[in-house]
Amino acid sequence: MRIRYHGYTSELKYSSGPHGTTNALVIEDKPLPDEPDSIQVGPLALPSSNSKEHHVNTPKERDSYLSVILNLFPNDGLHRFCYLAERLLPTSLREHLRDYQRKIRHYQITSSLSHNFSVSNIQDLDLFVVGAARAAEYIPKTLGAADRIQHLRMTANNLKVLGLSNTFADWSFNAEPFDGVCNAFPALRQFACQIEEEVYYNAGDCPEYPKFLDSLKRLSNLRTLHLLQWNITLVGGLDDYNSLNTSILVLQMQKFANKLFGDLDRARCYPLLDALVIGHLTRLESAMPQFYFVRGEQRDVLNRTVAIGVPVSRAVLRKTQAYTDVLDLDPFSEPWQQWAGRVIA
Repeated sequence: MRIRYHGYTSELKYSSGPHGTTNALVIEDKPLPDEPDSIQVGPLALPSSNSKEHHVNTPKERDSYLSVILNLFPNDGLHRFCYLAERLLPTSLREHLRDYQRKIRHYQITSSLSHNFSVSNIQDLDLFVVGAARAAEYIPKTLGAADRIQHLRMTANNLKVLGLSNTFADWSFNAEPFDGVCNAFPALRQFACQIEEEVYYNAGDCPEYPKFLDSLKRLSNLRTLHLLQWNITLVGGLDDYNSLNTSILVLQMQKFANKLFGDLDRARCYPLLDALVIGHLTRLESAMPQFYFVRGEQRDVLNRTVAIGVPVSRAVLRKTQAYTDVLDLDPFSEPWQQWAGRVIA
């Protein structure tokens, strides 16, 4: 059973045991916004203000609700209990689990909902790889200190989802550490990263684009690529008044998506790449609104099959693509502030 108990939504998701009884309880103690269900194809951003206010229960009210839920389970009926929050589980509830649920085999309580890595750490790639591996893989307690480091480096290949981001105004794409990251995590299926803004409207002449492309070719298992762009100053025909021309922006993103899918196809890369997402779901006017593309094919004038990006809505992308969890890890999108994590049963 997964329960999100707060003012935004209250839903129950049942996970049954071998005899049809619920023996797992996952608590997400964090306000979560509803997933946008817009079927709009093209740029998508959040409204400038909330259309309605939501009442968010206080911690005391949520603790009372959780106490009621726990009392619904028979003694020793829980085998798995996970509590994901930005605060500790109250002492009274911990004591209840200790006294009445003594057969829990999987017990997880965390006040840290994510693992964040500074982009500067990528300069020291070994440090970055070890940190990412520690977040992605359980470390056997029997290993010594030296063996643990080696174990972490080896298990870095198991990392499936990774997001890299930064907020530096003077940031520029650094090909060497980026290539090192792509080389270190060949098993990535979902990847979020940032490139030079110039690439979106001038990829053919941007010297960083070929380097970026060569590094991506290392990720042969990639299914979803999310390109971050939290501050736009060049695309969309911005004028002296910073007025964004949506029509120009749509054409630029479509042209870029076609080029990226086409270049990868000609290089015989990414037989599995399904989706490309550009931008952010946010109210920030300075950020790139979000675009969604899935891989498609069309015939050119010489009757050759070429790969292109087919624009779709966010709702269609979420419902048709199997690997979209990376969208929940976008620190520039507003839902990140209210994300409580996802637990795989």
